[in-house]
Amino acid sequence: MVTNDIFVYKISVTLFLTLVLTLAICFSMWRTRKRMRILLLKLQYLPPSTEERIFNLLTPFILFLHVVTSSIITITSDKKTLSAMFAYGNELKSRWAQIILIFFKECLFLFAYQVYPSLIALVFCTICVRCSNSIRILTHKIDVFSPEQFGSSEQIQVLLYKAKIDEVLKITQEIFSAPSFCLIVANSVSCYSMLGWYLMDTMSTSQLIQASFIGISSFLYLTVILWIAGTLPVELNKLKDTFYEKAYLRCISFGFLLEPNFRREILDKPEFVFTGSDVLHYRKSSVLAVVGTLITYTLLVVNLP
Repeated sequence: MVTNDIFVYKISVTLFLTLVLTLAICFSMWRTRKRMRILLLKLQYLPPSTEERIFNLLTPFILFLHVVTSSIITITSDKKTLSAMFAYGNELKSRWAQIILIFFKECLFLFAYQVYPSLIALVFCTICVRCSNSIRILTHKIDVFSPEQFGSSEQIQVLLYKAKIDEVLKITQEIFSAPSFCLIVANSVSCYSMLGWYLMDTMSTSQLIQASFIGISSFLYLTVILWIAGTLPVELNKLKDTFYEKAYLRCISFGFLLEPNFRREILDKPEFVFTGSDVLHYRKSSVLAVVGTLITYTLLVVNLP
């Protein structure tokens, strides 16, 4: 078993790494702010989905949970010891000064490590949900057409609308490629470090609350990002299959052999998958890899001598 000093040092290093990644997210989002304005304008042409209401409600809930967690940590902590640590070794005599300092520092800590990254994750997931919903609506429109009705003009309209979606996806990839990768790495590091802290050290009540908030939040953000972003390739493949099937049935059933063949326009386009800095591909199967890694890590830590 590692000594307590070494373990505290390792936790501090992981927290510092998470903070560095959060700063990298801030810088990346600031650098692409002009592209973000263009993206928001183009998103107006895509219909909103009912799922977006959930994300709209999550934003104030996350902020509320942030304040509540900071308050609970402040109430349950050893105020004299923790305030002295936050004051760089200077002991505060006033109890109210101790409470205010602890609450302020905890709010700042949790905002930097969890709240700000979670808000960026919500924006990314909202865009993914809107694009998935638009693709789903387009697939349904194609499915409603009979093969005889699905003529050249209808196919062109479908391709034009899909081009708008593709443009939104392209800009989203440009903006969120680096931030989303930093989010996933930061949440992975936070999740595993908090789990290791819980399994390998004796924690006070306030530490347990803090570790639980960070660990559970990190795991949820990690899996939700991968799951929602991984829905897009599935919906795009459904769109391709539906378009090809309808156009092919029209060709062989009614003999419109002289019509322009738009099937290749949609089939030859490479599959779109969101990537994090061209390192990690966001697919639904990635969630299983995350859960499997977490279980393996837990078993390794538990079986340490």
